Amino acid sequence: LSLHTNQHSFCCFVVVVVVVAVVVVVVVVVLVLVVFLILFFFAMATSSDAAAEEQEDQGDQGEQCTICLEVVSAEAEAMHCMGTGAGRHRFHGLCLRGWVLRGQLTCPNCRGPVEVHSERLASQMADESGVALVQEFTTHCLCVVCCLFIVCCFLGCFLTINNEENTVYFTGCF
Repeated sequence: LSLHTNQHSFCCFVVVVVVVAVVVVVVVVVLVLVVFLILFFFAMATSSDAAAEEQEDQGDQGEQCTICLEVVSAEAEAMHCMGTGAGRHRFHGLCLRGWVLRGQLTCPNCRGPVEVHSERLASQMADESGVALVQEFTTHCLCVVCCLFIVCCFLGCFLTINNEENTVYFTGCF
C-alpha cells in the first residue's frame, strides 16, 4: 500500500518518533535496572558480611531466634516476650517483619506480652523493605523491557519504510 507524499511524510514522522521514543524508554529502563541491580547486590553483600561477622563474634553464646533458629545477639534482638507464656522467646527484626506489619504486638510463639526495641526493629525492617523495594522495582523493569521488546519486534515486523520511494508498507512477518 503506497501513501501519498503528504500523508507519507506524516506517517514516516510518526513512525520515527514512536521508534525513537521506544528506544529512549528502553535505554532509560535498562540504565535504571543496572543501577538498581548494582545497589541490590551491594546491599546483599553488605548484609551477609555483617551477619557472618556477627555470628563469628557471638559463637554459640546467646539464645536462638525462635523463627529462624539463628543466634540472637543483644544488638540484633528487636523483640522478646516477657516470659509469661512458655518461655522468653527472642526474635530478629527481619524475622518479625510480617508479624509486625500485620499489627501484632504479642509474641508469635506464646501470644504473651512483648518488649520491643523500637529503634532496632525500625532499622532492621527499613533495611529489609529497601531490599524488597529494589527487588519489586527490578521485576517491574524487566516486565517493561519485555513489553517494549515485543512492541519493537511487532513494529519492525509489520512496517517497512522505503526511503527511496518515500513509501511505508505494512507487511506480514512471513
